[in-house]
Amino acid sequence: MKILLSAKRLLTPWLVAVAMILAACGGDNSSGNGNSSGGDNSSGGSSSSYQVSIARTSYGIPHVTAKDWGSLGYGYGYAFAQDNYCVLMKEVLYASGVSAEFLGADGDLESDFVYQWVSGDEAALREQWIEAQEQRFQDLVTGYAAGVSRYFEETGVDQLAEGPEGCRGAAWARTITALDLARVYRKSLLQAGIDNGVLKRGITDTQGPNQAFATVAAAAVNKSVAGTGLPGLASPGLASPGLSSPGLASPGLASPGLASPEFAGLEDNLFEGFIDPASHGSNLLAVGGDYTQSGRGMLLGNPHQPWQGTGRFHEVHLTIPGEYDVMGATLLGLPIVTIGFNKDVAWSHTVTPSSHIGLYELTLNPANPMQYLYNGDYRDISTVQVSASRLESDGSLSEHSFTIYLSHYGPIINLRRQSAILDGWPIAGTQSLITVRDPNLDNARGLLQWVNMGQAANIAEFSEALKPIGLPWVQTAAADRHGDVLYADASVIPHVTAQQLDQCIDTPLTSAITSLANRLFFALNGSRSDCEWGRSPDSPLGSNIYGYSELPSLTNRTYVHNANNSYWLANPAMPLTGFPFLMGPLGGENEQQFLRGNLGHKMVADRMAASDGLDDSPGFTLESLEGLMLSSRVMAAEIALDDVLLICEANQLDERMTARMAEACTLLSAWDRRVNIGSVGAHIFTEFWRAFAANNASSRGSYFIENPEIWREPFDSARPTATPTGIDTAVTANHDRVLAALATALVKLAEADVELNMPFGEVQAVQRNEFTIPIHGGWDEMGTFSVIKVRLDKGGYRNITGGNTYIQAVTWDESECPVADAMLSHSQSTDPASPYYLDQTLLYSDKIWTPMPFCKDDIEREQIGDTQEIEG
Repeated sequence: MKILLSAKRLLTPWLVAVAMILAACGGDNSSGNGNSSGGDNSSGGSSSSYQVSIARTSYGIPHVTAKDWGSLGYGYGYAFAQDNYCVLMKEVLYASGVSAEFLGADGDLESDFVYQWVSGDEAALREQWIEAQEQRFQDLVTGYAAGVSRYFEETGVDQLAEGPEGCRGAAWARTITALDLARVYRKSLLQAGIDNGVLKRGITDTQGPNQAFATVAAAAVNKSVAGTGLPGLASPGLASPGLSSPGLASPGLASPGLASPEFAGLEDNLFEGFIDPASHGSNLLAVGGDYTQSGRGMLLGNPHQPWQGTGRFHEVHLTIPGEYDVMGATLLGLPIVTIGFNKDVAWSHTVTPSSHIGLYELTLNPANPMQYLYNGDYRDISTVQVSASRLESDGSLSEHSFTIYLSHYGPIINLRRQSAILDGWPIAGTQSLITVRDPNLDNARGLLQWVNMGQAANIAEFSEALKPIGLPWVQTAAADRHGDVLYADASVIPHVTAQQLDQCIDTPLTSAITSLANRLFFALNGSRSDCEWGRSPDSPLGSNIYGYSELPSLTNRTYVHNANNSYWLANPAMPLTGFPFLMGPLGGENEQQFLRGNLGHKMVADRMAASDGLDDSPGFTLESLEGLMLSSRVMAAEIALDDVLLICEANQLDERMTARMAEACTLLSAWDRRVNIGSVGAHIFTEFWRAFAANNASSRGSYFIENPEIWREPFDSARPTATPTGIDTAVTANHDRVLAALATALVKLAEADVELNMPFGEVQAVQRNEFTIPIHGGWDEMGTFSVIKVRLDKGGYRNITGGNTYIQAVTWDESECPVADAMLSHSQSTDPASPYYLDQTLLYSDKIWTPMPFCKDDIEREQIGDTQEIEG
C-alpha cells in the first residue's frame, strides 16, 4: 500500500501535467458552432443565442463569463459536464423515476414509483418549474441543459468517464432538457421530506386497507339502520395493488374515538438518523468587524456533504458583466452558486434541524376504509396509479404498477420500517392512518433566490434576498466587507403555531410520534381544520410556511455561528428565544447542544483571548480563521480525556485492565487530542467515544450524553456552551462505563486489524487511482469541528462517504477584490482520468488552501490552458 504522506512535493509536477493536458485539448473546443441539444423549447433555445468564454484556473475551477443568463447557463453546463456529466445523468434517471428501467438491480423501483408521482406529469412540471418562472431563470436552466447536451454530443457515449461514477457506453447516457433539470431540482428540494428514505419507503409501504378491516366494515354497514348518515362503503375485499402486503393480521374494527393504543413498545428515538449532520450538516462562522483585526467582515463556510453523487460540490465563478459576478460552489447539476461570495458579501449554509414536513393523523370512517374524518364529515382518500419498468438480469424489462394513496394533506405513509407497531391500514389497535405534508413539493423559489443573494452588496440587501423563503432545508450566515454579519433560519418551515402544537397534538398517536421522534417530526390531528397550517403576513404567495418576519434571525458586528443546532445560540450573548419547537428540535432553547457547536463557540472565545496559539493578538485574521478551521480539535477529548486517564490510572490493578487496555491508555495520554494525519491515538479515542456514546446516549441519539450522573458539571442552560464537562470520577459506575467502552473499542480495532500505535493518516485514508491519501478530520459525535463521515472497516477508515467538502474562508481589504481561499476535499471531477480527480484531495490532506482568483488580473495569473470561446 502506498501512503502519500505529503502532497507538497507533488504539486509542481502535478500542475505542469494539468497545464500540458489543458493546453493540448484547449484548441479542440476553443471556438466553434457545436450544436446544442435539439428537441422542444425546454431543451436549448435558439441555436445561435449563446456566447460565452470559459477560463480554467488552478485545480480546474471554471470561470464562466457570458453576455446573458442563457449563455451563462450554457457555459457552466458545458464546463460542469466536462467534470461530472455521468453523475448528473444518473441523477436524472432517479429524478425521472426510471432508475430501475436502466440500472436494473442497481436502481430503485420503489423510489421510481414515488418520482413517477412527484414529477411524472410533464405538463404540470413545465408550467410550474419552467413557464411560471422569471425569464432569466428559464434562460439559465435552458442554457445549462443545452451546455450539458453539447458536451455529450461532442464527446460521444463511448468516450465518457469510466470509474465508480462513470457511464462510458451506458444506454442511459443522452442529451438532457430543462425538464430533466427541473426534476433533478425538485428532487433535491425534497431531501428533508419525501426524498428522505424514511418517508419515501413510508409511501411505498402503504398497501391500502387491511382485508379484515374491509370485511368487518362491510358487516357493520349491512347491520346499520337507515338514517345514520354514514357514507357508503367502497367495495369490500379491496385488493392492495402494487407491492406485496406486509401480511400482518388486521386488528379488526375499533370503535372510533375510543381506541387508545399502547405505544410503550415504540423506540425511544423513532427517527434517529433522519437528519445526519456528519454527511448532510455543516459549520458556519461569520465574524463581524468588532471581532476582526481589520474591522472588516469574515466568513468561514464548512458544509458537510456526501463525497459521492449529486451531493458533492463543484467550484465555479459565474459572471455576467455588470449584472452578476459570484464565485464559490454549488451542488452538482445546479446552474448557480449556492455557497460563495461576490465583491462585497460572502455567505454559507448549514442544514437546519427545523421541521420541513408535517405529519397528520387521519381518523378513518368505520364503515369505509377509504374515507377519513374532517370537520365532522368524511373526505375520500384518492389514489394515483403509477408504473415503472425494471431491467432484469436476462436483459428483458418487467412492468410494475403501484397505487399511491392521497389525503388532501399529501400521501398516506406506513411507518412499519420505523416500528412494526405503526403498521397497517388502520394502524393496529386504532382507527387511524398517518399522512405527510411536504411544503417543498411546490417550492420553485430556491434557484432564483440564490441568484438574488449573489447580487447583494451588503447585509441589508442580503437580508432582503432571503425573504422569498425558497431555501428548502438550510439556514444561512453571511458577512460583508463593512463588518456586518447575519444569521437566519430562513428555510421552508410549516406555519404551525405554538398554540396549534399545544392543541393539535391531542391523541395517543400524535403524542407518541411527536415525542419519540424527538420533534424531528411533529404529528397533528388531521380531523380538524383548525390544525391546518396557516400563514404569516409575509408568507410567499400561495404557501403555508413561515414568512421571514416570524423566523429566527440576528445581525450584529461580533459573530454568528451554527453547527446544525437550532437558532438559539447563533451568538450566546444574544440568544434567540420564543419560537415554536418545530424550529429547534435539535439543540433547541435551553437544551443541550452538539459538542461540535460548543467547540465552535469555544474556539471563538479562545481567539478573542489570543489563547489558541494561532496569533499573539486577539481578533481574527484570515490566517487565524483558516487555522481555526483546520485545528482538528476534538471537544470530547478536551472535556473528558483527563478523567478517562484518571480512571485508567485508578484501575491499573483491576482484572478488567488488560495489557492492551493499559497500552491504549498510555497512547491516549500522549495523544495530541487532534485528528490530524500524524496524531497517534486518535482512532483509539474515536472508537472509545463511539462505544461510550452508544452505551450512554440519551433518547435524542448519540450526539447527546445527558445522564447527569456521568458529568462532573452536567448541562446547565445558564452556561449552555460550556456544559456538560468532565466525567465525574467519584461515581463508581463511571469507572465501569469508561472501562467497558475502552474494551469495546479495542475489540473493534482488533477485528479491523488496526494497530493501536498507528498514526491517524495510516488509519484514515481515501483511495484515488494508485494513491492512498491520508485524510484528517474525525467522527462528528465526538465534537470534531473538522468532520469526516466514515465507518471502521478492515484496515481502518477507508470508505469515506461524507463530511468536509467545499471549505471557504473569505474577507476583504481596501481593494475591490475579495480575499478568499478554499478547499474542495473530494476534488472537482468524478472522472479518474481527469487531472482534477485527486489534486485538491492532495491539498486537503496537507491542509493547503487554494486562492480563489476573483478579479481579472488574478484569474489571468492563475489560468491554465487557453480560454474557450463558445457559441451555441
